[in-house]
Amino acid sequence: MFQWLLLHAPKIWQFTWVGVVAVTACSSGETISNQVSLRDTSWILTGLGTVDAPTVPIPGSEITAVFSPTHLSGTSGCNRYGSPYDTNGSSIQISEIAATAMDCPTPLMEQEAQFLEALPQATTFSVTEDELVMETAVSTLTFRKLQPLPLEGTSWHLAGIAQDGVVIETWMDEGITAVFANGTLSGKTGCNDYSGSYRQDGDSVALSEIGSSKIFCDDERNQREIQFLTALKTAVRYTTSLHNLTLLDTDNNILLTFSKAPPPNPLSGVTWKLVALETPDGPLSTQGSLITAQFMKELVTGTGGCNPYAAGYFLAADAYLLLLNNIDHGFENCTGPVQQLEAAFFSLMETAESFTIDNNTLTIFSTRGTLSFVITPSPATN
Repeated sequence: MFQWLLLHAPKIWQFTWVGVVAVTACSSGETISNQVSLRDTSWILTGLGTVDAPTVPIPGSEITAVFSPTHLSGTSGCNRYGSPYDTNGSSIQISEIAATAMDCPTPLMEQEAQFLEALPQATTFSVTEDELVMETAVSTLTFRKLQPLPLEGTSWHLAGIAQDGVVIETWMDEGITAVFANGTLSGKTGCNDYSGSYRQDGDSVALSEIGSSKIFCDDERNQREIQFLTALKTAVRYTTSLHNLTLLDTDNNILLTFSKAPPPNPLSGVTWKLVALETPDGPLSTQGSLITAQFMKELVTGTGGCNPYAAGYFLAADAYLLLLNNIDHGFENCTGPVQQLEAAFFSLMETAESFTIDNNTLTIFSTRGTLSFVITPSPATN
């Protein structure tokens, strides 16, 4: 069942053990000598299954493998995972996998389960400059090399500010941004716009002339703005990874952490009103329906015509892919036609697969039919 998130609470990642598997670091057949170490390399999954018929990851989902000298970590399409690992020649041993326990749409969870089941069964690997192949007794995992994101030209949003050596994330941070481009730094503080100059030399960065507009906001945002700009002005070095930017001070202490800003969500920013619902048995009347949908960062919310609802969702806009978690909703009884329409709406939303937007009409395609929405005009204000 979907659980509501408390937006003002700091995020805490809780790891749960999903399995402990000790894998023998040996294999039959000829040993392949690896000239490139796995240490300090990063990869993204491109195929899982047999060599002749690999399964390609769901578009927009990311399954990664990041190797430090002793640990493997990454994302598994929905959750984050980690494990110790060891190599000996072409043999690899992965054990004690731990993962976060977030809930995602069923296709992502099934894909994640398949990956996390196969990964600790890997016994051998081969690696080139651009490709990593890990073999189990029954399947093959194929990855391609990932490179850190560039500092310049990437849109960043704040992930946290370090306080007493601990990075603290708040609900305000998503509105704090940074873009480095052609010697100019610009962005938003969550309340004001700011800009400045920078010079980059290797992993060193010199920031100067940072100023901001003077719009007054509430005390909480003002305080976060001061913390952000104070830390920003003392940054002298940076590191980037697959999705993140970290700014450091002269002693290499973390000041600020950023994440790559997600692409624009074509479904967000408006309220969608249901105007048509089609099932395999034919259409249901939506005349007078109050069914709505609002897509926010992590949730789609609205009313089913009788009860309010909420669900997490996964969107890959480039692939027109839309997947929803099970819908959490109220259980108030309504009149027969309203109740029937609401039940059909929830059923189609929970089995959504794709969408299109044409002339401000949103069509969601489900395994059980289609839903069509139009934008609800915003209420007039005086």
